Amino acid sequence: MRPAITIPTATLEQLVYAARNETAHHTPPLGSTLGRLNEYQLAELVALSRVGLSQNGESEWQNALAKACALDEAQRVASLLATNDLADVIEDGLIEIGCALMSEQEMDAA
Repeated sequence: MRPAITIPTATLEQLVYAARNETAHHTPPLGSTLGRLNEYQLAELVALSRVGLSQNGESEWQNALAKACALDEAQRVASLLATNDLADVIEDGLIEIGCALMSEQEMDAA
């Protein structure tokens, strides 16, 4: 069974967008976007990034989430901000656990 993520899809999309465009002038900084997440959602995002990096899928999800929950908020944010290609890693993590964000073309077709 696919793990449940409590981060709303729209928020995930904003995070991916901010991570991809963090140097753009009209994009809110990634740190402020992360600041809108509660502690558990930050842990989920860290776990997604770890699963995305390892590509071990659902089998690693619970372990990654437990380790992320053991971190404090500052460690979670620092871990995410230090992740290279964070947008891609989050998307890879979502795919690994059986979730995926829809592309604009898929949204238009739906």
